[in-house]
Amino acid sequence: MVKAKKREAILHTEFEPRTIADGVHVVATQGNGVVIETEGGLVVVDAGPGAALTERMIADVRSLSEGAVRAIVYSHGHIGYNAGVPQWLEHATSRGDSPPELIAQENVLDRYRRYRATLNYQLLLNSHQFPRAKRESLKIGLTFHDPTRTFDRALLLEDSVRPVEIFSAPSETDDSIGLWIPSEQVLYGGPCVINGFPNIGTPLRVQRLTNRWIQTLEHMLSLDAEVLVPEFGDVVVGAEEVRRPLVTTKDALA
Repeated sequence: MVKAKKREAILHTEFEPRTIADGVHVVATQGNGVVIETEGGLVVVDAGPGAALTERMIADVRSLSEGAVRAIVYSHGHIGYNAGVPQWLEHATSRGDSPPELIAQENVLDRYRRYRATLNYQLLLNSHQFPRAKRESLKIGLTFHDPTRTFDRALLLEDSVRPVEIFSAPSETDDSIGLWIPSEQVLYGGPCVINGFPNIGTPLRVQRLTNRWIQTLEHMLSLDAEVLVPEFGDVVVGAEEVRRPLVTTKDALA
């Protein structure tokens, strides 16, 4: 189990980088970030919320591997999760590496257009949701970097060592993704899988559609994963242990 130590920062956990399977690691970011070693370079889930937290994430990744970052995959389009993209691009330039692909489910583009058009409103909503947060911290999260590559239902990052399957996983958002590493039987559940009751909406937010969330969980169950990485909380190990949170969440939504 990877134990996550809570910080006061919004939606952020802090723990030392951990290896959860051969060539697959978890690092702290806005939640659980995943680092996958492939022959073509590192695949990283999320760029972090920016500033010092993204700098820590970069340092954590470098403690695991000196390989070039092949791709950064957006777990979903919510504010803050990928505000740290410019720091990763600067890091690649400083090493003489090519810039990583920025990969996301295609609905991220519509979300970012909406956020840009309603920027002040989004800042107001987030100040209500996180009243202890400093306004400047909230503004950092309100920076958006469009992906350079998008997909609809699924995208395969081919690799001779460790192919990575990215799939659309509608749940908390319509642009959420799941990630499957078949060679290691590791499933990244993203915002579909959280350590608590499924986040189906608040008085300030649009309600999430539970039927499609259930369908996403059914697909995840069909993979028979041995390791599950949720968006937040401990990594789950063992096929039966993995099934438990997926089935429990599915039943809660039904």
